[in-house]
Amino acid sequence: MNKKFIVDESDRKYIEKVYGDFYPERAFLILRLTKIQNETNAIPPIEDWSNGADGSIKIRYKWVDGIELGKILEESTEDEQTLYGKKLAVLLKKIHAVKVAEPHDNWGRWYVDHCSRIMKRVESIEDFYKDKVYELFMQEAYYVFSSESHSYTHGDVSWDNIVVRDGELYLIDWDNIGIRNPWFDLLGSFEHLEDYKAFLVTLIWEYFDGSIPDDFKHFYKAILCGQVLDFLLYESWNPNGDIAYALTKLRDIYDYLLLKGEG
Repeated sequence: MNKKFIVDESDRKYIEKVYGDFYPERAFLILRLTKIQNETNAIPPIEDWSNGADGSIKIRYKWVDGIELGKILEESTEDEQTLYGKKLAVLLKKIHAVKVAEPHDNWGRWYVDHCSRIMKRVESIEDFYKDKVYELFMQEAYYVFSSESHSYTHGDVSWDNIVVRDGELYLIDWDNIGIRNPWFDLLGSFEHLEDYKAFLVTLIWEYFDGSIPDDFKHFYKAILCGQVLDFLLYESWNPNGDIAYALTKLRDIYDYLLLKGEG
C-alpha cells in the first residue's frame, strides 16, 4: 500500500508518503537517487524519512508550490513551448545520466507479454488492422525490452507530474521509479502532439542532441502499436474511430516528430 498525506505545519507544507507492500524497494531507489541528484530538481527536497515497524518506509517531502506544466502550455506561445521543451530535456538527461548495470524491473518484457495477452483476448475479432498492427509490433518488439544501458527513470512523466516554479521544472510523484530503459520517460507527453508540436519536437531533439537514434524510432513505433492494441479491447474498427485515430497518430509522430530535419 502506498499512502499519501498532506501536512500543514504553521507556514510550512509537506507531503508525507508511506511506501508499503512492494513499494519500500522503490522508496530506497528514491532516497538513493536523491543523494546522487541533490543539485537538480529531479525529486522534491526530502525533509526526513523513517522505517516503519511493518517494513514500510515513510518519506516527508517539501511541498513544491508551483503550476502544472500542462496548464502553462495551454496558454503558451511557440517560443515558450520551445523553452520548456529544452528545460525538460535537460532535466531528464541529468536523471538518465546515472547508468546502472542491471534493470530494477523488466517492464519491457512485461509490455511485450501484455500485448500478446491482448491478442489472445481479441482473437475472435476479425479485423485486418488487428493482425497488421500486431505483426508490426512484433517486428519492433525487440527494441522495447532490449537496451545497452539502464538508468534511474521516473516512470510516469505525464504533464500533471511536472510542476513549474519560478521558471524551473520539478518532477513529482516518483511512485513508479525504476531502473530501466530511460526512453520510457519520453513517452508521457507524446499524446499531446497535435496541440504542442514545438514543445515535443524540442524535447526529443534536445534530448538526443539533434540526432535521434534508429533504435528509438523502432522503440516508439512498437509502443504506439501497443497502444493501438489496447484500443482493440474496447473498440471495433471504423474509419473514424479510436483505432483509426491511433494509426494516424503513429504515422504523424513518426513523420513529423522523429523525421524532423532529416533528408
